[in-house]
Amino acid sequence: MSSKLVQLKYKGPKKYLLPWGDVHWGHPNCDKEKAVSYLEWAEEEDALILLMGDLIENSTRQSVGAGVYEQIQNPDDQIDEMCDVLSPYRHRLAGLLTGNHEERTFKDSGVDPSRHMARVLGVPYLRYGGFIRLYVGGTGYTIYATHGATGSATSAGKLNAVQRLAGVADADVYLMGHVHDLACVTSLIQSINTRNKTVDMRRRHFVITGNFLTYDDSYGQMKNYAPPKIGAPRIRFSDKPNDIHVSL
Repeated sequence: MSSKLVQLKYKGPKKYLLPWGDVHWGHPNCDKEKAVSYLEWAEEEDALILLMGDLIENSTRQSVGAGVYEQIQNPDDQIDEMCDVLSPYRHRLAGLLTGNHEERTFKDSGVDPSRHMARVLGVPYLRYGGFIRLYVGGTGYTIYATHGATGSATSAGKLNAVQRLAGVADADVYLMGHVHDLACVTSLIQSINTRNKTVDMRRRHFVITGNFLTYDDSYGQMKNYAPPKIGAPRIRFSDKPNDIHVSL
């Protein structure tokens, strides 16, 4: 049984989190160099890494479209290479989510590539969704993350999908991938501070966590979707209460 809660505690005035996913390793449009550069940044900044799913392309004969012919590696090699890429950063990995591309194999055969990668890397397997409780100094933050399953193609639809997660979980930061966009919206909510016996205003951050697929000759171009910004968000948590900054 996979744990749905990861608790992490750090000293110091700040801690960064890098939600890294929708890499589609093995796809001809995967920008491997840029994807790895974000992992290198995490090492330089002593950041945590959360794996958001769709790490590999994993096209099968039952997949929609021509992906099984377009991918430049077979799925087994994609899994091996992805584990090799992530292995130097395994001490930074906070958790691993599965994506709909990894789910293809599970639906066809009952074999879960994401579970296998989590075991190899020694990282908590959150599967479809999970929580991280992060303490920076004496300040605690709650993060809820899921790969996502919306079919929205517009920016408004994508942001609506991640904001709906507030109806699923109570968190300071909500993370969602899948839609191949890089965006963030914030909202305020009142909550009771039981320690101080006050009503406080709390800011919540809803983050779409990016992708690493170039646009030319891509599925997005074929569908006439707007070119998305490639990359991943960098989220800074402070030891001061309710102090979160999201860089896109």
